[in-house]
Amino acid sequence: MISVTQKDRFLSIQAERPCLEVEKPLKQSVWSERPCGVFKRTVSLPRNVKENSAHATLADGVLTVTVEKEKDKRSDGVQIPIN
Repeated sequence: MISVTQKDRFLSIQAERPCLEVEKPLKQSVWSERPCGVFKRTVSLPRNVKENSAHATLADGVLTVTVEKEKDKRSDGVQIPIN
């Protein structure tokens, strides 16, 4: 199970990998950082991200999260007349 949440300026991804009992030959071993259990990662988002705009897709074991940006609110400045 995978859960993706966006709250304020933070994006959290939580997933669980079930523990499976698999018998392997003694001469072969496979390394896995987290063979089973729950993990959670939280990242901060830039200030110009729209609230509740995150979309996630899962294809071929790859999770892709897309977040929309707001339009840049900066102006080019204001011309000030010189007297």
